[in-house]
Amino acid sequence: MSAAQHTPGRLVMIRAKLQQQALHADTHGSNALANGNAARECGNAARAESYYATGQYWLDRSNTLRDKIVVIDAALAKAQEAAS
Repeated sequence: MSAAQHTPGRLVMIRAKLQQQALHADTHGSNALANGNAARECGNAARAESYYATGQYWLDRSNTLRDKIVVIDAALAKAQEAAS
């Protein structure tokens, strides 16, 4: 279902959930990158690369979620414009 097919109230709830998920993904990504840096400092390059890959996954996920938030913001603006 596209963003345009939801009511504005439902879009606000979906947006809040996406923001929460994006924050969660940011946290996981940042922690993985920090762990990768720590592993690299200890000389464990293989482990560091694994952490970096995990961190990249979570940061990509965060970006995808934030893209969805932008789409919802546009749909909300359009709905508000139509209502006035």
